[in-house]
Amino acid sequence: MAEEQSELKYDVHPADHKNPIYDFLHQISLEKAECKKEVFTLTAKNSVDEAVIALSEKQVLSMPVVDKEGSNKLIGSVDMLDVMAYVHKVAPTFADLEDDALSSLEIAGRAIALMEVRKIIDESGKDALMPLAAETPLTTALELFATGVHRTLLTEGDDPTPIGICSQSDVARLVAEFIGAGKLKAMGEITLEKLGLGLEKPVCIKGTHSVLYVLQHMMKEGVSCVALVDGESGRLEANFSASDLRGLYRTKFPAFRLAAVKFLEKKAHDVSLTPVVVNPDSTLAQLITTIVENKLHHVWVVDGDFKPAGVITLTDVMKAIRDHEFYKQ
Repeated sequence: MAEEQSELKYDVHPADHKNPIYDFLHQISLEKAECKKEVFTLTAKNSVDEAVIALSEKQVLSMPVVDKEGSNKLIGSVDMLDVMAYVHKVAPTFADLEDDALSSLEIAGRAIALMEVRKIIDESGKDALMPLAAETPLTTALELFATGVHRTLLTEGDDPTPIGICSQSDVARLVAEFIGAGKLKAMGEITLEKLGLGLEKPVCIKGTHSVLYVLQHMMKEGVSCVALVDGESGRLEANFSASDLRGLYRTKFPAFRLAAVKFLEKKAHDVSLTPVVVNPDSTLAQLITTIVENKLHHVWVVDGDFKPAGVITLTDVMKAIRDHEFYKQ
């Protein structure tokens, strides 16, 4: 793979595109990018609880949904953001928790057990089904990923059966492999501050707040991750994202009462408990390498006191690659 792609010519005329990373990706198809991987599916009648269990067992964040067992007719996809949005919808209010915490959570847990997965397809509104032909240039997927779509299914010819999945992480992995060479290296040396990455203030919540509190605020703010901070110093303690809910099926639903940091400790989520950070002076190459090496979907930008100053998601990285006008500098 690396040997084959190292021979690709990506030094196209500057007028053709905005930057060398975009140029490079434009000459690689989804198939050549080795995005193909085994596709696990759910059926429309699987319960949300079964979906959460399947996502946990397969260690994936999303699964396509087919209309029935043995069919290849896709009706959508479900990911942990959809599950999070649905859990937020059926979870009890804080008043209910004060009155009868355990029974309220058990009722919500039963709602998850009974609901068919077809009812929560794209519940979050963030990951609609977007199949692309395997021979499509990676930049077509990049355009989708820059809008917030996290992954796309690959198809071949007129056959709608998915043969693989390409995600934002796949694009980041490929860029990380080549960002130290040629014109890609020059763009990789640009700082995050200059690219306008990580400038938005992140959503920060005290780590002592409950998982349910954190979940409700994530949905209210429309974010997929929040920074858990120390209540006194404001220093970054941990991060909480939709992927941390993976494996939290019906029988474990009462864990929503736990403090968010305690919940992460109990689940032994080392990556969430030891958040990876960058600073405004870090370069694009350092950022992408950090994301790929640590298998992350977001990275926190911290100030000198280790307080969260910003957050950079893979969607932000995709936008920067799509939009940065390197040749006009």
